[in-house]
Amino acid sequence: MNAETQAADKGRVVDVLLVNWNTGACLERCLESLFRLHPELDLRALVVDNASRDGSEAAAGKFGRARLIVNSANRGFAAAVNQALAEIRSNASYLLVLNPDTEFRANVLTPLMQFLDSSPQTGIVTPWIEGPDGRFQATCRRREPSPAAVLAHLTGLAGLFPRHPRISGYTYGGLGPELPAVVEAVSGSFMLVRREVFERLGGFDERYFMYAEDLEFCRRARLDGWEIAYRPLRGVVHHGAVSSGGRRFRSLWHKHCSAVQYLNSARRGDYAFPVRWLLSLAVLLLFPPRAFWMLLAGGRRD
Repeated sequence: MNAETQAADKGRVVDVLLVNWNTGACLERCLESLFRLHPELDLRALVVDNASRDGSEAAAGKFGRARLIVNSANRGFAAAVNQALAEIRSNASYLLVLNPDTEFRANVLTPLMQFLDSSPQTGIVTPWIEGPDGRFQATCRRREPSPAAVLAHLTGLAGLFPRHPRISGYTYGGLGPELPAVVEAVSGSFMLVRREVFERLGGFDERYFMYAEDLEFCRRARLDGWEIAYRPLRGVVHHGAVSSGGRRFRSLWHKHCSAVQYLNSARRGDYAFPVRWLLSLAVLLLFPPRAFWMLLAGGRRD
């Protein structure tokens, strides 16, 4: 980034919305990398802690540009994001929904904002996101899930054929991650959003405790006329499932419940009731075998 570009971006106001729940050392690592690698931005982190029991929320107190909001109970991801939205600064032009188990390895926020500046029809953007092993995390960009895509994703079939354009169509399996694209949805682990989009849509749907609230939000954004973009900018690592890892069965249950909620609310007008009922039943019946497999694979109970 040259000096001229840095000068143009200096002082841009961005509020970062994080929901923390038992993330261990991840929150501190996330905040440290966020502030260190974006010195030209006027950043503030709003950390909503959903009643953590591991003391991880204390990391927010180590940073002068972080504000901690503590809940007495776990309100879920969507409700906690909306809590943070109520506290954003009046002059924040961009809002970043960010998981505390992400870590910056490069400055990606500034080029993403520059892209939004040059693309006024785009309301939401996400970069290339990879795991700690360096592998691209395909779920950072998604299509509106069809019934077949939901079943392929929940059964693990999509994971066996990650580049198949139909079986893995939910995660754009036929599109290389090195290509920029207009997509239908992005992950709530890293979602850079124009303030105007949140103001028009009114935040996340709190009927989703965790999972699928990002899909539902992106759906409403598209219906409101906004484009959603994926940009292959590398520099974000998502460690993944840190807070839910110790309660994997409960996390899996919420994933299935959110899929049912999505089918019967966001997609209510797309499918007749008998179709939605059968799909919902199939999704719920998939939970016991997946939980059993998780147990065999060494998953820990609550």
